[in-house]
Amino acid sequence: MQVRLARVDDAEAIADVHLASIREAYRHLFPAEALAQLDAQDRVRRWREHLAKGTSLTLLGEIAGRLVGFADFGACRDPDVSGAAGELMALYVLPEAWGRGLGTALLRQALDRLRGDGFAEVVLCVLEGNKQALRFYEKFGFVRDGSSRHREVYGAATTVVRLRLGAGATPASEAVRIVGHEAR
Repeated sequence: MQVRLARVDDAEAIADVHLASIREAYRHLFPAEALAQLDAQDRVRRWREHLAKGTSLTLLGEIAGRLVGFADFGACRDPDVSGAAGELMALYVLPEAWGRGLGTALLRQALDRLRGDGFAEVVLCVLEGNKQALRFYEKFGFVRDGSSRHREVYGAATTVVRLRLGAGATPASEAVRIVGHEAR
């Protein structure tokens, strides 16, 4: 897998991966009709705006020139978290590529970049019912910090929990080539 920074013109491919992953990962959490009705063009527009703002970094994982996953991260947005914390805002991989180490490689690269930018810890939020994601992050040393929010998502009441990872708690990074940049 090659990893590179996203550009605004990657918005459509990112939206495609995002929607495919959401529909599969959340199929047991939300009504099928709600997931089927997610608007692809709205998602593209939102990704285009997000990438144009440049308030976070988005790494893309590609195999043979095809986008298979992405990680979006930056400074933590939660007002109750120290300014020394970074945040993993999104990590999605195409369902057919799950279990092949792509999410792990993207997560490690994001964590390395956040640490390189001086963030002492990293937070992320996960739907409490998303057991697969919780297991994935916990294997890297992320732990629940007690913070949770109750929200309605896709027409269903759900709870979002926050996880934290302190500096130095992840395994050593795998060698992943970042196109146009030196891997840390």
